[in-house]
Amino acid sequence: MKQNNNHETILIIEDDFALNDAFCLILQHVGYNTVSAHNGRDALEYLKENKADLILLDILMPVMD
Repeated sequence: MKQNNNHETILIIEDDFALNDAFCLILQHVGYNTVSAHNGRDALEYLKENKADLILLDILMPVMD
């Protein structure tokens, strides 16, 4: 994942890998940094050490909603 430190970071929490990839590609194309998590537990682990300016998330998720 390519990150540009001059732009906001969006955390995408989506268990559908194809949809997650599509969100990342679109958002990166318009200049955002993206980080992916595939369930709520992974997202919380990421957020313990990092920040996100915006979070896009699926509601019904495996492991942890």
